[in-house]
Amino acid sequence: MAVWQFVIDFVPEQFLIDTYRYVPDTMLPEDRKKGGFFRQTALGIKELLPYLYPFGTFSKASWDGTRLYQGEAENDAVVYFNKETGLVQEVSCRIDMRQPYESFLYGILTLATAFDCRLMARGSRQLFAPTVSELRLAMEQSNAQRFVTNPLKFLTDLSKDNDTTPLAT
Repeated sequence: MAVWQFVIDFVPEQFLIDTYRYVPDTMLPEDRKKGGFFRQTALGIKELLPYLYPFGTFSKASWDGTRLYQGEAENDAVVYFNKETGLVQEVSCRIDMRQPYESFLYGILTLATAFDCRLMARGSRQLFAPTVSELRLAMEQSNAQRFVTNPLKFLTDLSKDNDTTPLAT
């Protein structure tokens, strides 16, 4: 992942309700580390595939057959799934903040809406609704956008923070 990429995880609302008993604004770090947000759903990779076409062509599959990469090198979607059952475990996207494509962004919103997901900015763990305005706001507030806007200032600020600012946002 590059510093100019904004990483988004798709989190089913049902996972949030089961975990927190409500839909929070931010996910706790320990819950983010657990991953597998889709494990409680019965979403198969075959049901998800039609929603991945807006992200581009399949560029590669992982060596162990548990991941699919869809899209270009800088704007892509990654799907983790169980090889035996074909059930989806995690879905994420990387947005190139140097050149975020509108069709890619709308693909994110369509996918999240179709499967009742919230979007989560990976670095901040901020959860937000899959709307154009919420996605734009999260992108504008990301470290990736700060880097693209002024790389020198971002790196200077990063060194002032003693490397405590997360790069993966």
